[in-house]
Amino acid sequence: MNRFLLLSTIPLLLPLLAGGPLSAQSGPGFLVKPHPSFILVNSFNSVPGSDIRHLHQVKLPTDPKGKWTTALTVKALPAFFGGDGKSLGVLLGLFDPLKGTFTAGKEAASLNSKADERHLSLDPSGRWAVFERPDGVYLAGRTRTGIPFGTPRKVGGFGTLRDVHPYLGPVGGALQCFYTDGNRILMRRIDPVRAVLTGTPTVVSLPLQKGARPGFPCPLIGGDGDVEGLFFSEEVKARPKGDSDLVFAADLDPATPPIMVVQTADYMNAASFAGGFLSFAHDILPRYHVMEAEAAWMLGDEVGLGGTADLSGFAATRAAAPVQFTTVFLATRASRRIGIPGILGEFALNLATLTPFLLVRHAGGVEGGWKASFKVPNLPGLKGKDLALQGLSADASRPNPVFTNTAFLRLR
Repeated sequence: MNRFLLLSTIPLLLPLLAGGPLSAQSGPGFLVKPHPSFILVNSFNSVPGSDIRHLHQVKLPTDPKGKWTTALTVKALPAFFGGDGKSLGVLLGLFDPLKGTFTAGKEAASLNSKADERHLSLDPSGRWAVFERPDGVYLAGRTRTGIPFGTPRKVGGFGTLRDVHPYLGPVGGALQCFYTDGNRILMRRIDPVRAVLTGTPTVVSLPLQKGARPGFPCPLIGGDGDVEGLFFSEEVKARPKGDSDLVFAADLDPATPPIMVVQTADYMNAASFAGGFLSFAHDILPRYHVMEAEAAWMLGDEVGLGGTADLSGFAATRAAAPVQFTTVFLATRASRRIGIPGILGEFALNLATLTPFLLVRHAGGVEGGWKASFKVPNLPGLKGKDLALQGLSADASRPNPVFTNTAFLRLR
C-alpha cells in the first residue's frame, strides 16, 4: 500500500490534549446526493415481488470484484424463491452498483414460510443469516458461502422484545448481535451454534433526536475486521404517515452523538454501503423502493498504546481505472462543521491543532477502498486520549474532492 505517515504529529499534540473530540462532527460526504435507484425502484422488473422493504449490503470474501451480496425483504415473494406470493419474504442476490443490476438467487429460500419474514442480514463471513418473524428473531447457518442456508432456529435471549432489527458483526473476535430495544441500540454476544444471546447487552448508541426510536443498526466493518461504527435510522413518527431519518455513528460509544445524514419528512430505513455506494429503503408513493447515493466515508479505531491502529474508508468511483487518494487529517477534537468552496461535504476538525496525518492511495476498481495500519507510540501521555480524524478524498475522474465523515482514534 502506498501511504505517507506523519506519526510524529501525535507526540507534538500532547500539550494540547485536553477533553474529548465531541463538540461537533461531520457525516459522510456526498459525491452524488440520494436519488431513486434506477434499477431497484422498479422492483417488479428487477427484483421478484411487488416492492422492497429492507436491504443489507455486505461484501463477502467470495463475492466477485465490483459486486456485493445484498439481502432484501420484499412483498409477495414468488414460490420459486421460497415465498408464498403474498406475505413478506427474504431474498439474497448480487448487486452491481456500476451496472445497476441485481441478480436474485435461491440461497435464502429455506428461510421463508407462510409468515412474514423480514429484516434479513448476514455476518461478514456470509456463514450466518439473521432475520425476523412475527414471533421473534431467527438464525440460520451454512458451512460456506454460495450454498443455501439451513433450517432457521429461533434465537433465545430476546425475551418479549419484538421488531428489534438484528444485525451481526464481530467485535474483538466475538460475534455480536446489534439490535434495538426501541430506545437504544444494543450489542450483545451471540452463540450461533446454540442460537442464543449470551452475557449482558451493551448500549452502543443513542438516538440523536429527542424521543426518536432508533433502529436498523447496520454494522460498519473497520480495517481490522471489527465493527467500528453503525449506520442506523431514527423513527420520529410511526407509519403510515411516518417520518424516519438516517444517522451515522462513527464509533460504538453511546456518549458520541450520531450524525444526521439524511433528514426529510419521509420514512427511510435500512441504510448500508456497497463500498462508496449507499443504498436505503424509502417508503413513499407509488411504492416502497430503494434510494441510492455516492459517498466518501471512513472509520477509525480503538487501540492500546504500542498496538497497531487500523483505519479504513471508501469513496465511490465510476472510473474504469480510477486514480484515488485520501488525505487523512488529525486534530485533538472535532469542531463546528463548515463548507469550503470547491470541496464537497463539510469539514469539522479543530483548526488550531489540525495536521495532515497520512496519505493513502485507494485500491483500484469500483471497490474504491483504502486501509492504513500503523503502530501507536507507547507514550504514557497518550493513554485515554481521543483524537479526531477526517479524510479528504480525490478522484482524478471527478471535478471536486470530497470530505469524509469525522472519525476517532481512541488510545487506551
